Amino acid sequence: MANADFEKQNTASGGFSADSYRRKEAKPARSLTPFQQKLAKLEKAMPAALKVQAVGLVIALAAGGVGLFGIGGAKLAAQYRTVESAITTGAANDTDSGGDNTVMAQLSARGSAAESVVKAGAQQLGESDSYVTAAQAALTAAQSAYADADASNLSEVYDADAALGAAVDALYAQMQTKAADPMKMGAAQTAYSSFNSAGRILSNLSYNALAQSYNEAASGFPANLLGAVWGCGKAELYA
Repeated sequence: MANADFEKQNTASGGFSADSYRRKEAKPARSLTPFQQKLAKLEKAMPAALKVQAVGLVIALAAGGVGLFGIGGAKLAAQYRTVESAITTGAANDTDSGGDNTVMAQLSARGSAAESVVKAGAQQLGESDSYVTAAQAALTAAQSAYADADASNLSEVYDADAALGAAVDALYAQMQTKAADPMKMGAAQTAYSSFNSAGRILSNLSYNALAQSYNEAASGFPANLLGAVWGCGKAELYA
């Protein structure tokens, strides 16, 4: 009975008990700005050594370096756009002399010429010929790669185009072995010549030099952070 009285008094006096315990409601998390979200993602992906440098950058920004940060990022983004434009509209060094000397234009020329060679090969050797089917498969893959070409995947485009080149070379060589005069192949010879000409032009365009220059500028600190914040990735070489 005494124990029962003690328990009642303890409860009534407001002593701590499981029934009286209540969790404090957690304060809602403060939402991050889009810029802060980008920085958070960057920090998460960085190795530990770089995180120390990143902290220093944030302190510098807080101290008044935001304007310089923006100028540096804008400059890097402009350089990346120059690299991208070399694919579609061409670099100044390539287009000043006239002609459609852009990466996309020459890839398109390669695709059209290869299509003509494959068509001629099908007429001469038959559509089921192994050289014809191999060249057609490589052409389909290359045209798909051409359609999606940009600065982020040009190395993959190069690989697809190189595979097409090998298949077209093999097909044309086989056609020559079956021709009455291997040096007079008519439309197939013209198309094959155009195919190789576009390939030579591609190899001499300024794109790779521009991409290499940008990659060097974007690889050091803090440019690597600036590029990520401004949406500028690595520019793949056409090689």
